Amino acid sequence: MPTRPKVAERFAGFDALRIFAAIAVVGTHSYELTGYGTTKPLLYAGRGLFTLGTVGVGVFFVTSGFLVAMSWERSPSLVVFARHRAQRIWPALVVLVVVLVLVLGPLMTTLSVGEYFRSPLTHHFAWKNILLVLGPEYFLPAVFSGQPSSQVDGSLWTLQYEVYGYFALAVLGWFGVLRRPWVVGCLLSAVLLLHRLGVSNTENGYQFFYRPMSVRGLLGFGAWFLAGAFLATVRSSLSPRLLSLIGSAALVSAFLVSEPALVIAGLASLTVGLGMTNWRACAALHRLGDPSYGIYIFSFPVQQVLYQTGAARTPGAMFAFAAPISIAIGYLSWHAVERRALRKGRRG
Repeated sequence: MPTRPKVAERFAGFDALRIFAAIAVVGTHSYELTGYGTTKPLLYAGRGLFTLGTVGVGVFFVTSGFLVAMSWERSPSLVVFARHRAQRIWPALVVLVVVLVLVLGPLMTTLSVGEYFRSPLTHHFAWKNILLVLGPEYFLPAVFSGQPSSQVDGSLWTLQYEVYGYFALAVLGWFGVLRRPWVVGCLLSAVLLLHRLGVSNTENGYQFFYRPMSVRGLLGFGAWFLAGAFLATVRSSLSPRLLSLIGSAALVSAFLVSEPALVIAGLASLTVGLGMTNWRACAALHRLGDPSYGIYIFSFPVQQVLYQTGAARTPGAMFAFAAPISIAIGYLSWHAVERRALRKGRRG
């Protein structure tokens, strides 16, 4: 008898978590982009330093590892996998770069329009951010200069790690590793150990780098991503409630015993446990769409414009204005760009 194609499992809880993660990043950026970075809320687990934005990024990577591992399981083909991942990341990213280079840049630069478009930095910003795999470019000529941060979109720095996470998972899937949870678990343990050793030997604790990819960044993001992938391989043997309880206990223990590795393990378990719980409210939210990626990549330039125009110069005001605007843009991005690209990809 012919085998039936695997039916996609739907976990509406992840939509709510991703929206929370994106808004958490907006919250942390509200301090950084108004010059109040030294007053932002911090949590320490030993030398591990965690902000609300760090937690949000962690939730993104755990969720991505979990859902992308399931995607490979449903369609174990390198071509299909690569097409689906590209159609998830690049369409909204290309729209963002076009808007930043052709609209926001000319409006916000202190240069003449001709000088702006002749600048090599403008061209560099466009091609490097669209290619992405070579790392992002954060600056446009004379745009947002003189502000607490002159970056045009500092959120883009995590996307290259996301793409390399896709590549690593495809390699694991191609060699059949994802069918062996114990092997994925061993890889996760090794990455966690290496990351933990790096944290313990660093004066500044757990911090991500904004500039080109680093071993530390690869280990940190890799731990979040692999944790999600590992939990996807064993999801049938763990109930969402049990995972949530394990994650909550691990997080409490992490700060009691000052162990940063437990933060990663605990947050990963709690994220997947909550994400697999299909509450009625989450199902209703799921029907509205997934604005999280749009919120994440568009919110930074929104906040920069709010600061430059004087609409928001304190963290509270910045968050109050930026969060709803970014959510609206996130839904617009989802319905106008992302959903259409994904539907086209599924038909292809």
